[in-house]
Amino acid sequence: MIFNDGKSTDLFGASMQENNGVRFEYILIDLDKELRTQGVVKTVDKENFTKYSERLDMDFVSRVETLFDYK
Repeated sequence: MIFNDGKSTDLFGASMQENNGVRFEYILIDLDKELRTQGVVKTVDKENFTKYSERLDMDFVSRVETLFDYK
């Protein structure tokens, strides 16, 4: 994630563990919805997603992929 001031954060760099019973991908989906509600515009780069998701559970990949659908 790169912000307008040029700063960035890698949300996938952290371990994908549950937080209070909520899976990582749902936390990201909720964060994405909240940011869009606040008018944050995002640019999506899906260039490395296929390689990243090669050996992951397809249900998980499908949920994460929804993050790329909303702009």
